Amino acid sequence: MPTRLRRLLLFGAPTLVAAFNLAHPVILQPVYAGVLHQLDWWVTLHLVNLLLFPLLGLAAYTLTGELKGAAATVSSVAIAFFIPV
Repeated sequence: MPTRLRRLLLFGAPTLVAAFNLAHPVILQPVYAGVLHQLDWWVTLHLVNLLLFPLLGLAAYTLTGELKGAAATVSSVAIAFFIPV
């Protein structure tokens, strides 16, 4: 992977996820009444997160993908579960 693309992925993906989720609404009880007024944004945010979190997992995998050892293997397996879930 080219160095420029690797850096963009490693720094861009977490920054993008963090910046996007700063706009996550904080809903107090009762949840339904709180979400009802922000339903469009709530759904949009969570649908976009379905695309952003795998990108975050890919960034984590680029850190450990070429490493050998038990910790790297555990990390790769954990990332493999994180991405689809």
